[in-house]
Amino acid sequence: MAKYLKSNKGKWIRCEGYKKKIMLGENDLNCKGTLLQVVKIKPHTKIKPHFHKKMTEVFFILKGKAIIFIESRNYKLKPGDTLVCYPNEVHGAKNDSNEEFEYIVFKTNVEKGDSYWIK
Repeated sequence: MAKYLKSNKGKWIRCEGYKKKIMLGENDLNCKGTLLQVVKIKPHTKIKPHFHKKMTEVFFILKGKAIIFIESRNYKLKPGDTLVCYPNEVHGAKNDSNEEFEYIVFKTNVEKGDSYWIK
C-alpha cells in the first residue's frame, strides 16, 4: 500500500547548527539499512566534519545555497543538485548565506553508531 506523508508530519530533531526530520525508515522503504530524512541548516552555521564507515549518503538540494565539503573538495550546491558521499569520506556542510539551506538525505547501509565526528 502506498504511503503518503504530509509536509508537517514527523518530529524535528535539533542538532548543533542544524535540524533533521526522519521521513522514512527501513520498514517504510522495505529495505534494511535505508533511511530518508530532511535536513535544514540555519544561516551562518555548519555541520562539523565527520564520516561513516559503512553508510553512503545521497544529498538532494531543495532550498538555498551552501557548501558541502567531502575530503578536500568543496561543492557549492543549489536547488536541484545531487551529491553522493561514500563510506570513509570526511564530510560536512557550511551555510554562509542569509537563507536556510534545506536538503534531502537518502542513506544506505545505516547502522547505529556509524557517525564519527572529527574534533
